[in-house]
Amino acid sequence: MPNLVKGMLVLRYIILILLVTGACFSYIPAGSSKGPTIYAGVSVQGIELGGKNINDVYYLLDVENKKVGLRKIYLHLPDGESVKEVSFATIGVEVDKSKIWQEAFAQGRSGSWWKKLKVRWYLKRKGVNLPLYLKLNQEQAKRVLEEVGQPWYIVAQDARFVINDRDEVLIIEEEFGESIAVKEAIYSLQKKLLLNLEEELHLYLSLEKIQPKILKQDLEEYGISSRLSSFTTWFNTTNVNRSKNIRLAVKELELILLSPGEIFSFNEIVGPRTKERGYDEADIIQNYSVVPGIGGGICQVSTTLYNAVLLADLEVIERYPHSMIINYVQPGLDATVVYGSRDFRFKNNTEGHLLINTIVEQGKVICKIFGKPEKKKKVVLKTFLEREIKPSTIYQEDPLVPSGKYILEREGIPGRVVRVERHVYNLNGELIKKEVISKDLYPPIDMVIRSSANPQSMSISEIL
Repeated sequence: MPNLVKGMLVLRYIILILLVTGACFSYIPAGSSKGPTIYAGVSVQGIELGGKNINDVYYLLDVENKKVGLRKIYLHLPDGESVKEVSFATIGVEVDKSKIWQEAFAQGRSGSWWKKLKVRWYLKRKGVNLPLYLKLNQEQAKRVLEEVGQPWYIVAQDARFVINDRDEVLIIEEEFGESIAVKEAIYSLQKKLLLNLEEELHLYLSLEKIQPKILKQDLEEYGISSRLSSFTTWFNTTNVNRSKNIRLAVKELELILLSPGEIFSFNEIVGPRTKERGYDEADIIQNYSVVPGIGGGICQVSTTLYNAVLLADLEVIERYPHSMIINYVQPGLDATVVYGSRDFRFKNNTEGHLLINTIVEQGKVICKIFGKPEKKKKVVLKTFLEREIKPSTIYQEDPLVPSGKYILEREGIPGRVVRVERHVYNLNGELIKKEVISKDLYPPIDMVIRSSANPQSMSISEIL
């Protein structure tokens, strides 16, 4: 008798397995060209998904997404009274099609073979209705919330250095800003989307403080309080374009902070000298002559800074002389720059931070370098003419010149080889360091004379 009971139970299990297997596989379209499909009995918010592939499901969910996009969110603004109404679509709420497909497709496909059979049997008899999962485009929500909160937005002000008329380094204290608490609002909205699928949602916006990036105590720790060097050059303010170019470049060099070991690049800080950035055409030196060019006058700014750097006893990394002697600084003490090819770079070889401040004042370019107080020393720059090179005379035949006469096309200018040394003295006037900074060649500018006849047969006194 017991064996009979056992046999009947085994038979029932076999019959059950056969029924379940048949029920589970009878509706699966084997070899279907539609690709993988969801098992029957799976739905999302009452929409049957059984037998549908990913394209079918996404199509249905696109329809639902349009309905969802029309739902409203009421943003309660920080004044406690105003309410801004936006749609789900506007703030970036949409149906999470990928999540719904993955969860629907996974029904009856995970676990042991026995568990899969039981789930498929359950789906066949009772079915599973999945929620309409929503997701939030956080970047879109952030843009909407920031726009809505614009009337409450206050920019944070970093602590900053200022230099007064007595060359004292002062620090202006930071100011905290204020804005909508965007991250908090997004987090709250995401929670509501998970818990509340009502037609309307209410989101209460609050304000938060914005901390400045640079605090007064940060700047105080640098210990910048002493002027290490200063250098001034003069320019002609009646040359409007050149003056404008100088002011534009100087503006980029106001209150530049340089960390210990950091390398300063003039071209990186000042940037391209182009029409688009406001630079005009003025005289530049090119191929041993003066020609019009965009950004003329910038080299006076780099030259002024170069001399301040030398006087602060800093390390020069890259510097180039002009191809001609210029009139606003001694030969050997100039520094030409060309964006993209010739730069002026130096290194903060001190143990503390440096503050570089360049200003324009009544036809003067003034550059000052400030740093930590240190043992007083005096830096002297000395220039030495090592050699002078006489210019040649070039004669050009010109039939328009009257017979027997000369026209002086260009004056000749002697060339020079100039050596620059930096001498550093202590308070007692003792020389503690001496170094050669540069040895520059300024090629001679040849004299050019135009004449109609053989120039060798005529006297120089007949030049027109």
